[in-house]
Amino acid sequence: MDYPIPYHLKKIFNVTSCEGNDLQGKIVCECGCDRFTVMQNEKGDDYSVGLMINGICARCGEYHVIFDESEHGWNGFVNRSIDRRASGRNQLRRNVSKIESTVPNEAAAETLPTIIDRENDVNLTRLCCEGCGSEILSIELDLEVEDREQFIEETVSVFPDRVSPDDYVNAFNWIVVNVTCSECGETFEWVNMELS
Repeated sequence: MDYPIPYHLKKIFNVTSCEGNDLQGKIVCECGCDRFTVMQNEKGDDYSVGLMINGICARCGEYHVIFDESEHGWNGFVNRSIDRRASGRNQLRRNVSKIESTVPNEAAAETLPTIIDRENDVNLTRLCCEGCGSEILSIELDLEVEDREQFIEETVSVFPDRVSPDDYVNAFNWIVVNVTCSECGETFEWVNMELS
């Protein structure tokens, strides 16, 4: 089945349930591994810096952007209400790509430093299990995708130079991120955020 998956997640979001516009599934690296070192930033109090969630595969070290509030969801993709700081975020991704190439397995992933984008003062730190402190986690997402017809009527007609009808998958309205510890099995809801 062809699910309405946001473009940046097409290769790594394994949908397990789809009811209407609600997609649920798990992040799985292209190598088949579903365990990651999850990197996050602290969302600024003034909301000028949106939430960033990235995963580094515990098996192959591949770096994946899971969510960037300045680019994904309705507010980031259409409204652009968060400062994109594109050059800094792109540099940050290049820096992480250099690090990930040296991470061949879980043991090496534990040595990852905090990653700092000094130009834009964006720090990414590792998310740890609330139960045992492990840093190797699996990631489950619940996305509420915009209805295509409603998107065309309410968004494409207003921003025809910014979006096309097929972009409705990128303008999702809600994201829930649950993580499960690979060590102790504890699952916790980490992010529950409206994006429109």
